[in-house]
Amino acid sequence: MDRKILAKVFDRPTLMNIHALFNRGVFQNFGGPVADGKEARVFTAHNDETLAVKVYKVEAGTFKMIHRYMQGDPRFRTTGSKRSLVNSWVRKEFGNLKRLYGAGVSVPRPYAFRGNVLVMQFIGGESPAPSIKDVELRHPKKTLRNIVEDLARAYNLARIVHADLSEYNILMWKGRHYLIDVGQAVDTRHPHAREWLERDVRNLCRFFSRWVSVSPGELLKIIYRGEGND
Repeated sequence: MDRKILAKVFDRPTLMNIHALFNRGVFQNFGGPVADGKEARVFTAHNDETLAVKVYKVEAGTFKMIHRYMQGDPRFRTTGSKRSLVNSWVRKEFGNLKRLYGAGVSVPRPYAFRGNVLVMQFIGGESPAPSIKDVELRHPKKTLRNIVEDLARAYNLARIVHADLSEYNILMWKGRHYLIDVGQAVDTRHPHAREWLERDVRNLCRFFSRWVSVSPGELLKIIYRGEGND
């Protein structure tokens, strides 16, 4: 593996976190990198299935807005070292995934976390599933409806708002969508929850406007009414 990658991602505490997850039996072997973002790099791992291991870069300089999404939640610390803050962010992402998955929202299944390392279901085949912006949608109206129904489940059952939804963090695999990158997702009691939900919905309307004529207000009514909830 490139030494620059090793230097940016695999410091001693991170290696210890990965080793601890291995010892717990979360995965049997660790694979190569499949995605790289500003805050984290994603690797594969294997057990009975292929897993995605999201390793947050503790020295990344892109956590300036992290306090805004964590402040006011007693579960998470927003003070201390950068590593402590990143670890809290990973704990938050795991908790959000767990609540969303438990409510039937289409997200990767969460498996475990430790420190700055999060392990979840790998979405894709030999390579990661593409984001929705990079696929040719065969049934865009149905896909939009399914996503909105998931936002309704998230809001009414999981009591979660994604807060940063766009075509960049919705994957498509075998005709099904998956919402990803939920570290910033907030509880519906957050003072900005509705504001950020409305932003999520505006982003959806903008992206789907080439196929579907629908207003944010129409979709918000569906979400607030809880349509699509079982």
